[in-house]
Amino acid sequence: FAEAKISAELRIGDMRCLSDKNTFDAIVSWFNSFGYFGIEDDFQVLLHFADALRPGGRLLIEAPNRKGILGNLVRRQEAETGKQSSVLWDEVTERLITHLTVTGPDGECEVKSGVRMYSIAQYRLLMQLAGLRLEQVYGEELTPFEETSRRMIMIAVKPKS
Repeated sequence: FAEAKISAELRIGDMRCLSDKNTFDAIVSWFNSFGYFGIEDDFQVLLHFADALRPGGRLLIEAPNRKGILGNLVRRQEAETGKQSSVLWDEVTERLITHLTVTGPDGECEVKSGVRMYSIAQYRLLMQLAGLRLEQVYGEELTPFEETSRRMIMIAVKPKS
């Protein structure tokens, strides 16, 4: 930001606790930071984002594209590093569950994480209910969005009226 001579306030914190009102010109939620909570908390986060934006402010969310990820899903992988991973799509919860087993000097350690992967239609509806309008969707690195894109960048706006 400094190089581009743009002043910005950068914050790190729990997005479920954002309490600002009509404060920001833009909010950026980057690289899978949206979707780890339950749908109720995810929606509350969108409400907080909408409240915190000034009228005309923009929300940028970068997230996995469900169709692009599921179309190319590798279920199991084992690398020469001794790491094993498995990925499972849970149709009921619409979550991508990842299990990673790492073998080290003290034995094996298993890590599990899950992220809800919303469809574009679901994002559009949640944003609309939160008072935002989804304006544009791009693929990775602002390329034109395609169903096969692995990632998507969504730009939503808080209406001025």
